[in-house]
Amino acid sequence: MKSERSIGYGAWLVALGLALLMAAWSVRPQRANAQERIRDNDYSLDLAQGLAIGSVQQVGMGNAFTAIANSLGGVPFNPAAAATRGINELKWIEPRGDFAISFPGAFGQNDFYNNGLGMSRGLNIDDSILVGGGFGIQIGSFGTSLLIDSQSYVVNDADGEALSTVVLQSYRLSGGFGVLNGDIVLGASLLISRSMIADRSLIQIIVPTYAREMLHTIEPGMEVGALYKPDGKRFRIGVAAVSQIRSRLVPAGSTDIVEANGYIVPTFAVRPWEVRLGVAYQFGRRPFNMRYQAPPNPTEWIRARERRARCERLVRQLRAEKARGIPPIRTFSSTERAACPHLPIRPADASFWEEEQLIRAEERANREARVNEERARIKHQRWIDYEMLPRRYLLVSADLVVIGGVSNSVGIDGFLDQELRLHRGTPSFIPRVGVEGEPWRNRLKLRAGFYLEPGRNVGVSPRPHFTAGFDLNVLTLGLGGPVNPYAIRVGGKMDVARDYSELGLTVGFWH
Repeated sequence: MKSERSIGYGAWLVALGLALLMAAWSVRPQRANAQERIRDNDYSLDLAQGLAIGSVQQVGMGNAFTAIANSLGGVPFNPAAAATRGINELKWIEPRGDFAISFPGAFGQNDFYNNGLGMSRGLNIDDSILVGGGFGIQIGSFGTSLLIDSQSYVVNDADGEALSTVVLQSYRLSGGFGVLNGDIVLGASLLISRSMIADRSLIQIIVPTYAREMLHTIEPGMEVGALYKPDGKRFRIGVAAVSQIRSRLVPAGSTDIVEANGYIVPTFAVRPWEVRLGVAYQFGRRPFNMRYQAPPNPTEWIRARERRARCERLVRQLRAEKARGIPPIRTFSSTERAACPHLPIRPADASFWEEEQLIRAEERANREARVNEERARIKHQRWIDYEMLPRRYLLVSADLVVIGGVSNSVGIDGFLDQELRLHRGTPSFIPRVGVEGEPWRNRLKLRAGFYLEPGRNVGVSPRPHFTAGFDLNVLTLGLGGPVNPYAIRVGGKMDVARDYSELGLTVGFWH
């Protein structure tokens, strides 16, 4: 039988070989489509996003996250993540929070739009920042969350002069629940998409003003998702779909050419539909899918224990009174009868009942303290059980993302250059693959990934990206006591491709 380590190394090699094969297939000569000036409003703006975005884990694994979906940050990939518990989420009511910041394409000169013009002529970006975060709560098998992500960047021309600022934002109100004892999780999100392009000289990145907008849209859409994660198995299957979000910018029936600050605006701005399919498999001894068991209610235990002790005292007293020839009581209250329904009689000694009432009063007075003590013991034991789980694992995940085409459309770069760089009207297919492992137990996690950024422009081929990331457990704080301490991690991510790079750092909690 192969060792766990040899299986893990084999999985790493398979994933690396697959990424190299996909990269070799995808690298083809690029050719930018011929440019014509935009002359009227008879075109659309394509707001498709093909770059990897998200946390250090998500980008490090090439955004192959549809089937993992076990954190609040996974909601943008699969809404079922709003109700998918991680194996470290042990409480019945589990609050959640998430925050991430990165700087996509902000290091050096980049062909940010992958439009086939390269870095010598095409538009470039500066002051790029992506901020995302939110909060949520898990209550049993139900979960809900509110997430906001905002990407802002300044667009420069080929001479380095600032043209404008672009702000792309998404607001997600999500909810989900588990069925079949949590083996299947269903989720949905109300997605509000907001996009804005405005003059650079009158706009700020973080708190934008809109005095000279060229384009501003805000429209709702829907996301739905499902996750299959059978208890005790090592695989997951995820699926998600996003509706098309279409905003009209030119009034219906308009016969004049509509401009904004000298820019001929498109008739529609379209965030195309998406479908995501994902599978994940985890090697090693660490559990991947664990059915959540709600912590027991110690109040019932303690009440039952009190009832047993009470009945035992009555039985002992009845025996003592029988030996002394004292007849028992055969008529008593319904409340007393419910306390020990199997006893048809009760002791008659008045002094016994005086002492019994004192004992019962003391039980009631101390009950809450005993309940709290028992809850602390249960929490302590559950966290110890979690900490004793094996740490060694290797997670392999793969996604296929399909982004709908937008006919007769250009990208943001074409709009800003006012050139008709037409996008394909057919769907784009984006394969993604990622691996994650923990080679240094409870200290270091490493990730690697690969994905294809689609060539949305006519005549432009997909661009392969290679990603990597890490999390390092650097400090353990004693704030939570010896059980459930807070461990601080630092993490990093990298996304590199032809004429593109992204670096990011983060600080968070280790688990």
